[in-house]
Amino acid sequence: MENINMDKETANLDYETALNLAKDEARGRLEDPMLLAWYEGKTGRFSPGVECCGEDEPAWVVYARSRGGKLRVDLNQGQYIFIFR
Repeated sequence: MENINMDKETANLDYETALNLAKDEARGRLEDPMLLAWYEGKTGRFSPGVECCGEDEPAWVVYARSRGGKLRVDLNQGQYIFIFR
């Protein structure tokens, strides 16, 4: 999986803004990108809400990887993480 780290100096980076930034990055690297999973570092929220899989990685990462996740966009060192295929 390709990892992209982006630092955005935005004090109030919310989910929608972060998602749009990640989608823009994904569109430049993948043909017709599809969001498979996301994580919000501040709250610990993630989607999809799966509770299974391996012990080495969070379940949402395992889920995305097993469904063809090719691009991981990390905004502000874990503030938001999005995985696309």
